[in-house]
Amino acid sequence: MAPPTDPAMQPPPMDRTARTDLEAAVVALGCFWGVEAAFGALDGVVRTTVGYAGGQASDPAYATLGDHAEAVRIEYDPARLRYTALLDRFWSLFDPTLTPAKRRYQPLLVPQTAEQAD
Repeated sequence: MAPPTDPAMQPPPMDRTARTDLEAAVVALGCFWGVEAAFGALDGVVRTTVGYAGGQASDPAYATLGDHAEAVRIEYDPARLRYTALLDRFWSLFDPTLTPAKRRYQPLLVPQTAEQAD
């Protein structure tokens, strides 16, 4: 995966030496800090980034989140971790009986490729 072209979105210097042949997944399951810890601990995950996904605003921020969910972008080594393992972790953490206290905590899977969507 190539680094972002927007200069404001460049990774920090230590991450610029990371491999570029990684795949990415985006998930939301409530407050992103717990989700980041749950996925970041998996063997094969190289980097996680928290942010917002799934909404209509072009530039969401914490105070103006609107209909976005707190989400985690997971960059992983596909030779060590399969997307299906990430889905297994997602479904093991998902509780369909819970109603999120706020829209920002809604569960969400955001496919990054056609294969993930399938």
